[in-house]
Amino acid sequence: MLVGCIDFGDPQPNKPDGDENVVLGGASSGGAGSGGASDGGTGATAGAEETIVTIANLAFSPREVTIEAGGTVRWLMEDVGFFHFLVEGAPDAPATYEPLFDTPRLDPGEDFTYTFKRPGEYTYYCSNHVSTMSDAKVTVE
Repeated sequence: MLVGCIDFGDPQPNKPDGDENVVLGGASSGGAGSGGASDGGTGATAGAEETIVTIANLAFSPREVTIEAGGTVRWLMEDVGFFHFLVEGAPDAPATYEPLFDTPRLDPGEDFTYTFKRPGEYTYYCSNHVSTMSDAKVTVE
């Protein structure tokens, strides 16, 4: 069964095998300008560098990004008055599905980084705001 562009019946090839894939912390001093190029909020493409996704106004911007295998996405939490939990997969995924990432609470000024090792389409959402933040995607080429 295919849900969120990931076949839940197969092993998850992008599952982190160590801390090198996942980084949590305060916002980097590099700012939103470091990394990939944006096309006005509808998507972004980047090489093996870092691609920035901003979280603000209960939305991901850009909502869809395209990166190369080995590329990194950094989510910058700028939503004042809210907190978020980012989860890879689909909100209606089976209970047995283990997401590639499921962040602890992200407050304003914090960020989350994930390096995608294998090609594919990876959907993600905020488990705290599923009705408004559940249609984002990273495409890895």
